[in-house]
Amino acid sequence: MRFILLFALFFLLMPAAHAMPDGIVFTFAGDCTLGTDENFGYEGTLPAVVDAHHGDLSYVFRSVAPIFNADDLTVVNLEGTLTDRGIRQSKTFAFRGPPSYARMLSLSGIEAVNLANNHTYDYGQEGFDETLAALGRENILYFGDQHILRTTIKGTPVGLAGYLGFYADFDTKWRLAADISALKSEGRIVVVSFHWGVEGSYFPDGDQLELAHYAIDQGADVVIGHHPHVLQGIEFYKGHPIAYSLGNFAFGGNANPYDKRTMLLQVKFSPGAKPAIAVRVIPARLSSVEYSNDYQPTLLQDNEKAWFFQWFSTISPAVFTSDDWVKVTAD
Repeated sequence: MRFILLFALFFLLMPAAHAMPDGIVFTFAGDCTLGTDENFGYEGTLPAVVDAHHGDLSYVFRSVAPIFNADDLTVVNLEGTLTDRGIRQSKTFAFRGPPSYARMLSLSGIEAVNLANNHTYDYGQEGFDETLAALGRENILYFGDQHILRTTIKGTPVGLAGYLGFYADFDTKWRLAADISALKSEGRIVVVSFHWGVEGSYFPDGDQLELAHYAIDQGADVVIGHHPHVLQGIEFYKGHPIAYSLGNFAFGGNANPYDKRTMLLQVKFSPGAKPAIAVRVIPARLSSVEYSNDYQPTLLQDNEKAWFFQWFSTISPAVFTSDDWVKVTAD
């Protein structure tokens, strides 16, 4: 009898010969401004809140770090600079945090950032260069602003590219097509990130739609968008997901945004000649409290989560009813 039990246990524990690996899981989040505008003063800003928590650099992403640490690659849009140098550019808002804040990313399982946005050069070339140095010290990968990220995850080549996409003009399309073609020729999964759209709009404009579809037509596997500072819908186009805007996330640019809804988007690629794609929407709020911004993105629970999906279905072509994985099927 003991032999039979041991024999059965052996086969239960032995991996199936043809079991499909879990795949490669990406987590994407929206605008992260890890600092403030010096014109805001000090009280109520992200640095003030971090200081109030004894300078704990794990504070901001503490609630979502378990998700970031469990995936294969977490990517956010770094909306601002990490620098003590440079001259503030003449613009309405210019964002920066100290270079030490790059450690917020590495402490929380964020491995890569997009730099293709309208705040990358808020403190000129000197501020940009110090931002790259700060990211490098924490081994944070980056892409955008002429930089393409090539990496390998679980033996699979991956490429990430970021662009300013406010206009679907010839130059943007030409560069996009050339970059995607080069990455696909290397056998890579291709992630394209766009900074685009109209601030405050819950729906993509014509340039967003045109560029997103063009990117997929050229071979991109997933398109991720940001800039509107609010969420926009998700579309499944030719078997590939397009997230038009992931909204704000850890956002030091506003002490009390009128819309605090945000989310994590997870995309899973299962290996094969034609990788299968699944997506997962995880509802969140950019603050742990509703009445102000405490700069600590927090996952929604229970009724709040249900209300989020009910609302999101009014702006999104792809409808989600829970945070379960949804398979993306080709048209």
